[in-house]
Amino acid sequence: MTIGQQLKKTRLLFGLTQEEMSAGIVSKSFYSRVERDKNAITINKLIAMLNANNISLNDFFRTFDNEGLPELKVQRKIYTAYNERNIIELHQIEKSLSSKNDVLFYKTKLIIATLEYRSIEIPDSICKQLKPNLIDHDLNDQDFWDLAIGVSLYKFNELTLLMNYIRVPAKLDSQFLVDDPAD
Repeated sequence: MTIGQQLKKTRLLFGLTQEEMSAGIVSKSFYSRVERDKNAITINKLIAMLNANNISLNDFFRTFDNEGLPELKVQRKIYTAYNERNIIELHQIEKSLSSKNDVLFYKTKLIIATLEYRSIEIPDSICKQLKPNLIDHDLNDQDFWDLAIGVSLYKFNELTLLMNYIRVPAKLDSQFLVDDPAD
């Protein structure tokens, strides 16, 4: 669930119009775009709107805790085990993941394979779910872990965006990579 979806759900639950929910904190048109996930809202404005409508922060964010927290905890365990190169822990996490078609399950398998210097077969349906979340968005905001495990899912010609992002600029090539005759 997104903030916009939760705002709409809460607004409808309280029987408020968009204008009433926005409470003069943001414009009605901006608020409408937030509900449709077209705009992001700052936490300060969100809290101000919730307070103006006597909506508990705890009640508003409870949905996010119930929906995303267990998965975030598992992801944190996976990334910590990966960082510590703890393959035993990763195998235990892999066994604990309930669905064998779950994206997190296959991310874990990819991490284990990377640490064991081997490759694995990933079903095409799972690759289609994993790929857009790994490299196909703004690399400046890229999650290192997704990059580290995702490269093996791509064909070489699909990695052009990544290669262009990580290549060393020509000025640095000549400055740092060429031997200086004076040395």
